Amino acid sequence: MDREWLWTRCRYLATCLRLTPQAWAPVDVALWDLAGKAAGLPVYQLLGAQRRSVPAYVTYATKYDSPEGFVAEAEESVALGFRAYKIHPGALSADDVVAMAGLVRKAVGDDVDLMLDPNCGYDFRTALKVGFALDDAGFHWFEDPVPHLDGDAITELSRRLTTPLSMTDQAPDQFSTTAQFIRHNSVRLPRGSALHLGITGLRKLCSLAEGFGLNCELGLAGNALLNAANLHVMLSVSNCDYLEYLLPADVERFALTSYGTPDSSGNMFAPDVPGLGFELDEDWIAAHRIASLE
Repeated sequence: MDREWLWTRCRYLATCLRLTPQAWAPVDVALWDLAGKAAGLPVYQLLGAQRRSVPAYVTYATKYDSPEGFVAEAEESVALGFRAYKIHPGALSADDVVAMAGLVRKAVGDDVDLMLDPNCGYDFRTALKVGFALDDAGFHWFEDPVPHLDGDAITELSRRLTTPLSMTDQAPDQFSTTAQFIRHNSVRLPRGSALHLGITGLRKLCSLAEGFGLNCELGLAGNALLNAANLHVMLSVSNCDYLEYLLPADVERFALTSYGTPDSSGNMFAPDVPGLGFELDEDWIAAHRIASLE
């Protein structure tokens, strides 16, 4: 399969025809799934297996408007066996986020990795204020604090904060954006997703980061099959700490007959069947069909 030619061609078409990465990256994932099934191997073995399991961190859609709600969510996550928890603060004020960071750390102790992701919602001053609180609470990373196009703010935040910035799985062209982040020493934890890069591009992104001695973390890809693509890439590299895992799980598990779940210690194991390892529920798809193209 000429996947390198195809991936390069799709990036060219994305530039010339304004074809968004979300339109072609899933096609790359589907072709890897077919290649694995044709070879009788899981995709991660086609990529070159690095490990057989990976730790997951748990995250949730925002549903609290007070620091105490996130404390309860953190305690629930640890009770489920996860050793890492990412907070989406939503519309919580900066002062409340500062207070919440310390309260959550106190609740879960020092052995749980904590992350914060305001989804590019802060300006520089707010991000700096929150970032200092994350430093004090020993957070593992500060994800997408400001818009990904604000390069000066990103560079200055990285210079002044101890907590590493993790950016960004929100940029349309994650590969080129990450290259610029690394070139300008702006981000210490590059970030990507199969939603924008497919498996071919995501593996390239991890290799790009590895060449500079950096980890590359992987963000939620929008549905269970693309998240499975993230898992296979992560199983084939050594420079990624955590797989992102969303609860409640049913939000992204639609239209599948089966899906892997973390064990009691928060670890996700490699599928042992060919391809991505998860099959579509054709009956569910037929029952929910809106229209068809002939």
